[in-house]
Amino acid sequence: MKILHVNYHASGGGAALAARRLHEELLRQGCDSRMLVVEGAGTSSDGVIRAGTRIRRVCRIMQRLEHLLLRLDGGSRNCLPRSLNLLRTGIAGAIRAERPDLVHLHWVNGAMFGVRELAGLGLPVVWTLHDGWAFCGCEHHHSAGDERFRSGYRSGSDFWNVWNWRRKLSCWRDWRFRSVAPSGWLMREAAESILLNRSRPVCIPNGVDLGLFSPGDRAEARRRLGIPEQGRMILFGAASVSDPNKGGPELLYALRALAARKECRDVTLLLLGRGELPEKLPFPVIPLGFVGEERRLAACYRAADLFVLASKYDNLPNMLIEAAACGTPLAAFDIGGISDIVIPGRNGFLAPPFDAAALADAIAAVLESPQKLGAEARAHAERHFDIRRSAEQYRALYEAVLRERRPRAYPGTNSYSSGAG
Repeated sequence: MKILHVNYHASGGGAALAARRLHEELLRQGCDSRMLVVEGAGTSSDGVIRAGTRIRRVCRIMQRLEHLLLRLDGGSRNCLPRSLNLLRTGIAGAIRAERPDLVHLHWVNGAMFGVRELAGLGLPVVWTLHDGWAFCGCEHHHSAGDERFRSGYRSGSDFWNVWNWRRKLSCWRDWRFRSVAPSGWLMREAAESILLNRSRPVCIPNGVDLGLFSPGDRAEARRRLGIPEQGRMILFGAASVSDPNKGGPELLYALRALAARKECRDVTLLLLGRGELPEKLPFPVIPLGFVGEERRLAACYRAADLFVLASKYDNLPNMLIEAAACGTPLAAFDIGGISDIVIPGRNGFLAPPFDAAALADAIAAVLESPQKLGAEARAHAERHFDIRRSAEQYRALYEAVLRERRPRAYPGTNSYSSGAG
């Protein structure tokens, strides 16, 4: 069977990384897999195809239009990303031109699809949800306490959320596809939503290469990175460490509280990602910058005594999975699907959402027994986050979806796809 993954970017962002890793593992398992993107590098040899110039130009124009329209809405309940996916861009034609047996959608915002265009693909579809946009209005994550994804966006001061949800309800009423959530939390929310409850959501975790992300000698990792071999090190990572949604202010508070404890004064903070924290800390900080090469990234995790994540909103963060696979224990807020990765007292500790003092306690608890927690972190990753197992689960789902579909003609052609490989 021929699978076409569709994601806005080839490598930028967590969804792109998860999609590309799955695509590459399917290739290793002998599947005919390709990946269609709007932005980012791709070559015919790696099976990543970039959409044509016209589609990219239309997407950029529509992004600017969406930005202007959303600025007019003063009723939005949070500051998280929002997308309208207003109009057709022609990406559906580019998909059909690849003649796939099945389309695997990933992160399809950035104005790359119109809402109606999605439902009109006319091909078997599996959609992996990397956030809540598919079942919310225009927000990618609903605000705390906002249950309208369950009951319906019937009213509200946030015009675009209400309007876009009603538009999805109308356009997707008869669209049949299967949805996948990487975390149990997101699967439950999708299953309870009005828009996606008929898509029979299942949970298939994002996976990593457990041979590449694996435990190793800490001193050697630190030498490779050119950082001191002695002392305890906390690793904090994010695509942009200065992004307020990544919890920089809460992390600063937690680390200051930690520094006041006599037993934690020998700590050094490693910063992994672009940017810097807005304020100085009472102990040394070593910026590692953005690390794209995965072998060096694995060395960053091995160099640390623990990995801390302070995100305010997240699904199943790749960084937590990667750190766990490298045998690095974890500390984080208990939000989204993070409890699928962090098992309190076994491979790390969780703090109640946005409670910085509790996050400091979680970090201190990890530092008391990092070796024991790290060993279980690796074992948990082996049980749940092996990319080979994730790919096998997706292949089984693809086959089930294709069995449910009768042979049908490609729109505008006389050729048929039976779903056979």
